[in-house]
Amino acid sequence: MSSPATIFIIDDEPDLVVLLTGVLQAAGHRVVSAPNGLEALERLKTLKPDLIILDMNMPKMGGVEFYNRLASRSETGRPDFPILVLTARANLETLFKDLEIDGFMTKPFEIEGLLHEAEAILRSRRGDPPVRRPRKAGQSVKVLLVEA
Repeated sequence: MSSPATIFIIDDEPDLVVLLTGVLQAAGHRVVSAPNGLEALERLKTLKPDLIILDMNMPKMGGVEFYNRLASRSETGRPDFPILVLTARANLETLFKDLEIDGFMTKPFEIEGLLHEAEAILRSRRGDPPVRRPRKAGQSVKVLLVEA
């Protein structure tokens, strides 16, 4: 069995951090957190997370500046760690797709969806095949058919 993944939550909402920590620990992960990008950069001097869950709006240093600083440290121009952006600002999705982040979710979100997204990113980084998200019992599939 592989060792637990270390997930680094960077968010200034204490209630959300507590919730995510509980969910991710229950799924077998090690969780650490920082309330802003400035403290997160300091923690990354000794921490090597398997995944970063990053908020955008935080005091001292927000998510965009944190991302840019992390990317500037890398030879590839993108952070050395996978990043899942978790933000209330849905309008930022295009920006982060251009930056080739690993995942993007808007608040509010479903816990199950976030857990699935985090697991998918971790699996992808390990080179494991993707796992399809199971449907809930009674959940219908919506299909749009367009006929010309």
